[in-house]
Amino acid sequence: MKSINYDGCFFSYPEPLFLSVPPEGSDLYAVQVANPAWQPLQFEPIYFGESEDFDDCEVPHQHHAFGRWCAHPAVASGELLYVSYLTLPHGRESRRQIEAGLIARYRPACNQSLGEPAHAAWQRNKIFVGANSFARGDARGEAAE
Repeated sequence: MKSINYDGCFFSYPEPLFLSVPPEGSDLYAVQVANPAWQPLQFEPIYFGESEDFDDCEVPHQHHAFGRWCAHPAVASGELLYVSYLTLPHGRESRRQIEAGLIARYRPACNQSLGEPAHAAWQRNKIFVGANSFARGDARGEAAE
C-alpha cells in the first residue's frame, strides 16, 4: 500500500479530500496541496489534525479550518485539496502530542492562527481569511468588485 511519510509517520497516500471516505475511529490526518517543489512526494501539508471520531469533526465542510484550507493560495489558484490518514493505537493525548510535533516540524500554513505570517501574506495578496469562510477582498474583508 502506498503511503506518505511525514517525520517518520506513515500516512495513507493522499487522495482528493472531497472523494475521501475517512476511516472509522480515531486518527491523525493531513490536509495537503500539490506542490511540485515539495520532495520526495509532491504533497505539501497545509494542516495537521486529529480526531477521536471523524463523524464528530465533520471533515471537510463543517471543519473549523475549512475556510483556511480553501483560502490557501494554491487552492485559490485552482489546485485540489488532498487528505491522508494515520491510524494509531494510542489515546487522544498521544495523538495530540504527535500532531503538535508534526505542526512544529512542518509549520503548515492553515494550522497557524490568523495573526501569524502566512495569513498576513494572504491578506497582502487580497485574500481575507475568516474563521470559517473566505472571500476575496482587501485586508479589511471588503468584497472585491
